[in-house]
Amino acid sequence: MEDSSEKTPTPTKEISRRDFLKLAGVVGVAAGVVALDKTASRLGVKILSSEDERSPEIKLNSSATILDFFDLDIVKNQYLQDNFPPGFSEEKSLQAMGVKDSSTREGLLKAVPQNENQAKLLMLMILKHQYHNHGRNVANVMHKARQSFSGILKTTHSETSIGTAVEISKVKLNNPVIHFSVNPETINQLIKTSSGSILNMSFQPGNNSFTYKMHGYPDRNLPSRQEGATISNADGNILSKGETKYYDHLGNQIKKDEYNHLLSKAENAEPVLLSPKDRDIDYVDGYFGEHTADNVRMLAQIAQKYPEKFFVAAGGNPTGMEEMPDITTIRAELEEKSLWPKNLVVVGFETTIPNVYTGPASYGADIYVSAKDLEKLGFSGASSYAAPVVSEIIRQTVEYGRNTHQKAKDALLQMTESKKAWHRSEEIKYRLLNLDKAKESLTKLSQSKK
Repeated sequence: MEDSSEKTPTPTKEISRRDFLKLAGVVGVAAGVVALDKTASRLGVKILSSEDERSPEIKLNSSATILDFFDLDIVKNQYLQDNFPPGFSEEKSLQAMGVKDSSTREGLLKAVPQNENQAKLLMLMILKHQYHNHGRNVANVMHKARQSFSGILKTTHSETSIGTAVEISKVKLNNPVIHFSVNPETINQLIKTSSGSILNMSFQPGNNSFTYKMHGYPDRNLPSRQEGATISNADGNILSKGETKYYDHLGNQIKKDEYNHLLSKAENAEPVLLSPKDRDIDYVDGYFGEHTADNVRMLAQIAQKYPEKFFVAAGGNPTGMEEMPDITTIRAELEEKSLWPKNLVVVGFETTIPNVYTGPASYGADIYVSAKDLEKLGFSGASSYAAPVVSEIIRQTVEYGRNTHQKAKDALLQMTESKKAWHRSEEIKYRLLNLDKAKESLTKLSQSKK
């Protein structure tokens, strides 16, 4: 006869600590930190340790895909078809704007659009011109990097155009601005169908813009002023202040009233049409300005959706020393919330302005490539060209056996050196890729695999 004091053990269900806390909240179990395991035991639940919860490391393969602009003619033609009236002539519209050669920057700078359709067409042509060879150049950098590191010439990557992801939101007149976005949902679809384990993204998802500066103030004649010297005591109290002096645009000293009159006149002047040689095309980097946070979130979300992939992304390019792309704030925010993907490496480039500055050309990237090293490969300093160098290093590292995200990143880190720079009295620390170290490390990895 069975002893009623002996009960059949309750089957144990394995569950993560996080999921158990969720369950406890649902069934009304008041499980504090101390009582958690006891309560779980009573319910017949085993809480997995952090070691138990850790999923097996994802294995990468050495296939790479470059996502980039490869077919902007398709983008332009589709936009013209969807947004312009029947019978609209691209050729006649360009001629009406004064453009004889739309294939060159100089030819486009002759344009003077008179209506919205002409402005839209012009900005489409500028967009096409800006990215015409972008994808091909990125692919060539990766090819040159492979040749430099291994001496092997064969292509080891596939190419996917992101042209279908480009959306033009609006164009305005005066100084025409084209606002365009790279749709992350379309990028996601392209990644889904990609066979590459390592993805090079030398572009920025989200909002971007170009401005055609054809109006300006060549004769604005702004006056200037020079503040008088201030004398203070040891406590910082002002003892005396020198006289402020005022000057016209030629440097002649003038009275304050005349200065105020000239300044008001200059500030209220109407912009005039500039000559073609004085016009410019200005790109606002997607990681500088008002769209930075949203664009970086899109990048992070794309990488998070595909934990089996390794993403290498460009970190942005400056449009001047005062306009450095900067993802540090939004990146720190995402890291704090555990929303920064571990399968993403952001790449910038190191720039040198003689006697002024040597350091990162953007802030917040994981690794930087020297513009001088990019020039050795035959390309100018740009994060778009720095990224494929790192992509090729990751690809070879994976090929030689370091085939998980962390192992590949650890190997990459060993190929860098710690650097410091100063900008506006602020110390900036960053990791710079050492191409000699990279070549040496990759050679050792290849030999160890044999």
